[in-house]
Amino acid sequence: MTCWDFLDKFQMFDSSIKNIFEIYILTSAIEDFELEKTKYSMVKAFLSKPLRKATLQELDLNFDT
Repeated sequence: MTCWDFLDKFQMFDSSIKNIFEIYILTSAIEDFELEKTKYSMVKAFLSKPLRKATLQELDLNFDT
């Protein structure tokens, strides 16, 4: 299953389930994903590899414990 296949299935879930998740796509592609941003509005962000700590901090996603 690709991430697009997953997102297609995820869109069918009840809102009570969808609303408890935040989805971020990590990709090595250099596309801008404008079409996908429209189709998959539940995706919070499309992030480019390599993933950097500063990127997570900008998104307020600091996983340090």
